[in-house]
Amino acid sequence: MPLSKGFLSSYPTTVSYPDIKGFDGDETAEPLKVIDNYVLGVSNDCK
Repeated sequence: MPLSKGFLSSYPTTVSYPDIKGFDGDETAEPLKVIDNYVLGVSNDCK
């Protein structure tokens, strides 16, 4: 099993938008839905 499966399954319950602050452009993370579209949007082979 790829390590990514475990990381991806726990990510939605452990990381939220307030957790990904502190860099230039962080205010765009939630409007762009980066968790759903990029982090959780990886290939199904990794899920």
